Amino acid sequence: MRRIRSFKSLLCVALNVGLLVTSTAASHDRIRTPESGDIDPVNDNDGPVNDNDMPVNDYDPIHPIVAVRLPPLVTARLDPIVNPGQCSSHVHSVFGAASFGDTITDADLMDPIETSGNVVPNRSLYWAPSMYIYDPSTALYYLVPTHARAYYRVQNRFKDVTNPFPLNFRVVIGDANRKTRYYPGEERDNVYWTQRGKRPDSNSQDHSSWGEFIASHGLDAGTFIEMKTVYPECVAVDAYGRPLLDSPDHRSHVQYIRRQQPCPPEFPYRVPMLDIEFRYELDKMWETLDPKVVQNPQNWFLSTGDRTGAGAHSDFISGWNTAVLDEAIQTCVGGNAENGCLLSPFFQQPRNVDMQKRVALLKEMPHEVVSPLKELLIYPDASCPEPRPLPPPSQRPTAYPTTAAPSVRPTYSLR
Repeated sequence: MRRIRSFKSLLCVALNVGLLVTSTAASHDRIRTPESGDIDPVNDNDGPVNDNDMPVNDYDPIHPIVAVRLPPLVTARLDPIVNPGQCSSHVHSVFGAASFGDTITDADLMDPIETSGNVVPNRSLYWAPSMYIYDPSTALYYLVPTHARAYYRVQNRFKDVTNPFPLNFRVVIGDANRKTRYYPGEERDNVYWTQRGKRPDSNSQDHSSWGEFIASHGLDAGTFIEMKTVYPECVAVDAYGRPLLDSPDHRSHVQYIRRQQPCPPEFPYRVPMLDIEFRYELDKMWETLDPKVVQNPQNWFLSTGDRTGAGAHSDFISGWNTAVLDEAIQTCVGGNAENGCLLSPFFQQPRNVDMQKRVALLKEMPHEVVSPLKELLIYPDASCPEPRPLPPPSQRPTAYPTTAAPSVRPTYSLR
């Protein structure tokens, strides 16, 4: 049975999250432990909260909590997990908190920090390698526009033992160094490619590279391809039973499990299922390049130099208000307001309005051009140029264009 916590205790979590994270974000007696048992296979759907973005199936044991809409924040050669305090070896497309930079502290993930996403209590950061298209006629690499969606789900059977992500919790999945296709059965993280125009047919974990889904299903004209990254649900704990925020390789503190299974004793702290879909908008490249160039996978590159897609990877830093996510785990089913979901106010405007949101960066970025390029920005030594000064406040973007601004800023309240 789930432990009942009062509003006062939840509020304390929100206000004192900095103290909690100092010792990995949760006291020992707060951790919900897994139960044993099986659940049925799932139908892994997606899509808008309150307008069929995340359809709920009464027979589906996976409960959607929220789908976060993520317009772009910045494209920059930074990675505060792998290369803190310096530049990254390659360019990333970044989404989320406006405090993104070469380092991330707890304060960077808390109120009043803005986010490019539509769910304000979620100041998480998400990033993935940028994608480029090489045009032989100009001998230049062109950056592909990108947006993302982050889906948070809970297995129904384990809802009462699922914990919120600790503040500043970090994970990297996928292999940034990979440049060759995976062979069948080769061990790898749950990262794969699909294309929007042919889902669900092309939505297969077997598609570890671009060539696999194109060979099976062809390539739609004027579509976008999607890098889907599915994160592990089980987290290791320290000697006091508190969840680890990171590990030396940024991966070994978490573990995948089969959906029928509870978390193992070595990784007992269960968190929500997190799927991040990074959508590379090939259709928009037609405005710049010959469609035949765009549609030819031989011209596709990840910013790492990978030409296969097998080097797909993504990084996540949790910036959730833990009290808010804790309540959402228990009360949000597809973000349905009738179920008392406190996140519902953030889905009252059309998707196209949310996707126009832009926020001003709070930190300087490397002063270098990211597109078009004569050569990809690949620096194994992570060398850095001088930072680009922030523009004056009058030249920084507002959250929404005037024509798309919501009439009232969404608010929420804990129970």
